[in-house]
Amino acid sequence: MGINDEFSPVAPDGEIKEKIEVEETKENENDAVVPETAEDIIDGINTVQSITGEEIPEISDEEIEEITDEDISDVVLDIKSELTFEESNIEPQKKPALQIPIIIAICIVVGALLGFGIYYGFFAHTVNGIWEYKASDENTYYYTFKDENIVSMTMGTIDFNGEYSVTSADGSQTLMIGQYYGELSGEYTMTISGSRLFGNQVMTLKTADGTETTLKQSSTPKSPLTVSPDFKADEKLVGDWEYVFEDYGISYKFSFTADGKMQINQYDMIVYNCVYTTDGSNIKCTFFTTEETTEDIEYSFEGDSLIIMGIKCERVGASTPSQK
Repeated sequence: MGINDEFSPVAPDGEIKEKIEVEETKENENDAVVPETAEDIIDGINTVQSITGEEIPEISDEEIEEITDEDISDVVLDIKSELTFEESNIEPQKKPALQIPIIIAICIVVGALLGFGIYYGFFAHTVNGIWEYKASDENTYYYTFKDENIVSMTMGTIDFNGEYSVTSADGSQTLMIGQYYGELSGEYTMTISGSRLFGNQVMTLKTADGTETTLKQSSTPKSPLTVSPDFKADEKLVGDWEYVFEDYGISYKFSFTADGKMQINQYDMIVYNCVYTTDGSNIKCTFFTTEETTEDIEYSFEGDSLIIMGIKCERVGASTPSQK
């Protein structure tokens, strides 16, 4: 706090005057008053005795006379040294790293997140996510229900996209899957059981005539395709290409990566995920349905445009011609 005890020698009326001041604005807290003469030392001793009540042996006049300037200098150095030592050992009061309101706010947020996690993991029965379906043809299909009311059915490495909706009434949920390339198009009464956290949720879909279909909670299937170890990219082909049919508001998109992967997106409805190689003007495109299939696609360039599958595409971001 910066407290300095200061003693004045002898007041004009001959009385000892004690002064203890708290100097919070001192520029130098080490500027303590120190004795300059033998009398100052005696006055300080007497004052300390009057404050503390401790008996201090009297000092005779002869002993006072024997005090030299060198002795006084030693006393001054001892006092200053003691003051410096004491102040250097005063630890500043530390504020807590986190104030109580901040700690409370953090606890509330963590509690809310924990509560949501517990609810979502154990009790949330939502259609969102990936579900595995064993079809009547004994093949396995994966249905991915997304937030934007888009559902994708994955067959091998091909995605078929459509729309879905969920409505609730009288304590039951109805799932409507729009018409697209999928066995589960239609309207169903939907129930979901199990825990999402443990990965054992089951979706049961029942039609109006009582027919039931079961889907199991799953994860993204691994692609069965591998890139040829001899793959070498055509640098001019690598990138994203697009052709827009303006009258219909739809487009064809082709994507080629430098590491041998290819995607053909037809109107955002059917997406082929493939691997590819090139040989001259020919692309060998390999994809998977229920078995691995390879098709040949001719391509060429006309200026900066790509001619592929009979249509003229431009790089995404460039000016794109349209077909009426």
